[in-house]
Amino acid sequence: MGNPGAFHRSITLQSLTVFSLIAVFAADHAQGGDDGCTPFSCGHLRDILPPFRQRGDPLECGVEAYELGCTTSKATIHINTGTYYVTAINYTGFYFWVTDPNFNTGSSCPLPLWNHVPYLVHDGIFDSDSPAFYDLSIQSNYRACFANCSRAVTNKSAYKPVACQSANNSHVYVWVSDYGSCMVEDLEPYCGYLGTIPFDCGNSSDWLQNASYADMTQFISKGFTVQFPVDTNAWEATSRSKYLMQASFLLAPLAVWIFLAYKYWKTIIIIDAVEKFLRIQQMIGPMRYAYTDIVAVTSHFRDKLGQGGYGSVYKGVLLPGDVHVAVKMLEGNSNCNGEDFISEVSTIGRIHHVNVVRLVGFCSEEMRRAIVYEYMPHGSLDKYIFSPEKSFSWDKLNEIALGIARGINYLHQGCDMQIMHFDIKPHNILLDSNFVPKVADFGLAKLYPRGETVLCL
Repeated sequence: MGNPGAFHRSITLQSLTVFSLIAVFAADHAQGGDDGCTPFSCGHLRDILPPFRQRGDPLECGVEAYELGCTTSKATIHINTGTYYVTAINYTGFYFWVTDPNFNTGSSCPLPLWNHVPYLVHDGIFDSDSPAFYDLSIQSNYRACFANCSRAVTNKSAYKPVACQSANNSHVYVWVSDYGSCMVEDLEPYCGYLGTIPFDCGNSSDWLQNASYADMTQFISKGFTVQFPVDTNAWEATSRSKYLMQASFLLAPLAVWIFLAYKYWKTIIIIDAVEKFLRIQQMIGPMRYAYTDIVAVTSHFRDKLGQGGYGSVYKGVLLPGDVHVAVKMLEGNSNCNGEDFISEVSTIGRIHHVNVVRLVGFCSEEMRRAIVYEYMPHGSLDKYIFSPEKSFSWDKLNEIALGIARGINYLHQGCDMQIMHFDIKPHNILLDSNFVPKVADFGLAKLYPRGETVLCL
């Protein structure tokens, strides 16, 4: 019989050999330099270099998170669920200027289009799932924070009224935060968070205390700077390669140390899944509502639209604008746990397609969870195909079937990740005012990397 100790040592040596080969390959790749990627133009920008890339570039050129959309006059970048204009790139300082399109339309009373900031580093948390661990750090320290209050705020001088967005029972305010983000502590109990946008006021910070919203708009419309860091991974790989050539006998224990440190790091960051998700989602995803907001939106759950396996659905109205929405209240049972909630919000929060229902916001307070969707006035498809009183022509059924197919195809092929719905049925197909079908209910959905053909359930 063979020696078990020798076998164990053989496995260890094999593992260390693999680590060494990976380190050498990474060093060679980092030192290679010439990857064949040429500068390109996008909109008014010229001679754009990596890490930026444009659609259709080879995979080795640039980083996916920095892919630019190009027209004849503008360059745009898609950051999470929002699209910003890129107005300038500074490779010496490693930052670029972006502007919110809502503040470049000439409107006299704009609001931020999205209620998040791109990959904001906040309390030590950054988006470690972004490609190549790139994080987009906002350099501007000032934030214009917007809130919608059910009554006038009279005890805070920092709250500046946005009169053109306000109504009788809806008072919109803006205040300036210099903490790097909008703080929950700054919200009055009868106010709901609307959105935020960074801006740079230069040397005029004292002037902001007495500035009106119109004055702030002048600064906000100029945009803000977003820093992209040096590719530290490539630098570290080069350093490891040189260290290997100078002291190769130390590489094996170094590789073991890196592996153990990585395993330790992966262990200590495991925290409550729902709350970790929501802390990030509050800044980069759909709006998070308080439970009192949900009660107000649904008029104390007065108009019930239906009942499903995961809970009840109610009709509601968002102010300002009288926007009709559907609010799904998730019941706290074994069929609707935190993973289902995270799956539905994270999945549908990144989708924008005419045949997929749009997520407006969500609520999570202890075990009270709700998801706010766009309102579909004609309800679900099963009411029409299984009812003798209501029916469609064959042409209309064919049109609806094609719309559903387009929505499913988008989920499978049109997103950064493949989205598998796992619960397609007439009950989960909703119809808008023009009977356009929209795929809904993503409680069982799962995300898979693109190009993966074998899926593990």
